[in-house]
Amino acid sequence: MSTGSVVAWATALSTRVFERKTADTQKANLQEIKNKQVLNNIPRDPTALDTAQMQKDKLQSQFQGFDPKSVTPDQLTKYSNILKEHGLISTSTAGLLATAGTKNKAGEKFNALDYFATQISTLQSGSSSDQFSNHMIPEYKRAINVLLNLQQFASSGASMSVDTKV
Repeated sequence: MSTGSVVAWATALSTRVFERKTADTQKANLQEIKNKQVLNNIPRDPTALDTAQMQKDKLQSQFQGFDPKSVTPDQLTKYSNILKEHGLISTSTAGLLATAGTKNKAGEKFNALDYFATQISTLQSGSSSDQFSNHMIPEYKRAINVLLNLQQFASSGASMSVDTKV
């Protein structure tokens, strides 16, 4: 192969790689915008998690530093188990929290709010049956509200107010 051919081939290859990276970046940016829209459209539910009971049970220390935007699947499983054991969330919500982000590498942190927003966005785009979507979307919204309430409780020991934003 001549030097000119190698240069032409390498240039063509790097152009394809660049185009793929650009497309992936655009797709990620579009998903981020969708996630923000989904999260902003979910009505806040300060009753999704009984933080008054959590205060009585002195659970704040078990959730110290909880951040749903940077959590590992193992941490989320641990937190969901504690909440379920204390009767603060349902088995189905605990299951959703425990399985979130499990496709990530072990120990890799992810944004659980974005994860659930992506699930809602996917269902709303019509890629699943209406019956499945109608059941799962409220479950995902509940999981988001539990995460937001838990974050508020972990940081202050207080319940989430209705005016709290994401």
